Amino acid sequence: TLPDGQAGVDGIDLGSVERVEVIRGPVSSLYGNASGGLINIVSERGPEVPFVESRLSTGEFDFSKYQLKFGGEAGPLNYMVNTSRMELDGYRDQSRTKNTQFNGNFRYHIDDTSELDLIAHVTDQPTADDPGGLTLADMEANPRGANPTNVAFDAGEELDQQKVGLVY
Repeated sequence: TLPDGQAGVDGIDLGSVERVEVIRGPVSSLYGNASGGLINIVSERGPEVPFVESRLSTGEFDFSKYQLKFGGEAGPLNYMVNTSRMELDGYRDQSRTKNTQFNGNFRYHIDDTSELDLIAHVTDQPTADDPGGLTLADMEANPRGANPTNVAFDAGEELDQQKVGLVY
């Protein structure tokens, strides 16, 4: 998260997630300024036995996702690395997206009471088109259509983001 407690969801790759915790109420303030609740996404750690895994997913609307993940333990170092590339033309007009991500999670056990974590994340999202909202009449006439204003202004975003964190 950022210092104000918010996090962008563009950088979440579910292929790197061990579990998702939903914490309701004021006890969530233990995690920062989230006094009403929070969603805690916990990154996967490397298992004792090293592994390499690849995955290919395809689907309608030119959806494809390629993923390579590996992790394990080597002496005092625990590591998990996940990289993926996703492309989708989208069901609606003006809804194409491309996204490449890298997530690295490294933990070094210094001694019985100390460890150092290095978390690295890179997102390269050159295309994330936004089809915008439709009126009920427009949606009934063409559910795959995009808001004309979004098309005229080529609405969407590009994201190139790198994050590194150290925890002792």
